[in-house]
Amino acid sequence: MKKIILIAAIGVAGLTSAKETKSLNFEKEKNVSKQTNSEIKSKMNCYSYGIVIGCTNEMISDTACGETYEEARQCMIDNGALMNEYFCN
Repeated sequence: MKKIILIAAIGVAGLTSAKETKSLNFEKEKNVSKQTNSEIKSKMNCYSYGIVIGCTNEMISDTACGETYEEARQCMIDNGALMNEYFCN
């Protein structure tokens, strides 16, 4: 009986210390990801636009992001070409 109680006590102590370690690591990782996301968001500009599918005359809304408008514009052009190729071919 004493062995079972001792094993149970060691198991509970192990789980308690493991839970504390995981929560501390999670908080550290969470803070790092917030800093990274805020840095990315400060550099990115997002633009909403519509893509017209030529063969079906449908319009699809999309969003393109980039540090400059030129980067976002190139993404818009690429996305438009790919969408027309997907729906029309």
